[in-house]
Amino acid sequence: MGLRVAACRTELGLSLASVAEAVGVHHSTLSRLERGQQDLGASHLPMLAQALDVSVRVW
Repeated sequence: MGLRVAACRTELGLSLASVAEAVGVHHSTLSRLERGQQDLGASHLPMLAQALDVSVRVW
């Protein structure tokens, strides 16, 4: 999941900080997610999908 998040974020030209703010997590949390070192709670998935303009079903 982390690699897909990173790819979507970079493709859209979004910063780590801006996506993290939209999701409601600290930028270090999103960074760890992208590196596969941390999972994101299910409650954050809809906000992440919206921030990256993808369907929740992608995750």
